[in-house]
Amino acid sequence: MARFSLKSWWQARRPGPWRIGVVVAEADQIPVTMSRYEATLVAPHGLPKWLAFDCPCERGHRIMLNLDPARSPRWKVIRQRPLTLSPSIDVDSYGQRCHYVVYHGHVNWVPSYKGGKRSRCASPRTI
Repeated sequence: MARFSLKSWWQARRPGPWRIGVVVAEADQIPVTMSRYEATLVAPHGLPKWLAFDCPCERGHRIMLNLDPARSPRWKVIRQRPLTLSPSIDVDSYGQRCHYVVYHGHVNWVPSYKGGKRSRCASPRTI
């Protein structure tokens, strides 16, 4: 039997703000500053290679995800508007772990377990 989740039902009805806002041909064309909730797709000749965005934890680090199937590890853009990515993003930066899923334009933080206790990752809120 499928597990009912009010959160997943609500997110399916109300898309989040995350989306691909800019498409560029080369990685050096990625804007220095990006709008909040916006990712930049690097797609030379229309083939997705990279996805860049500022981490939703708001500590100022940039995330670059490989989309090229010839390289590993790689991610896949399931949907551009609202943005859905697979698999989850798990980054250890500045001594803090950021682990989240981007689904239907929402960022859902994955809980971490520290010292046997459940705790939230970098940001306790869902964006």
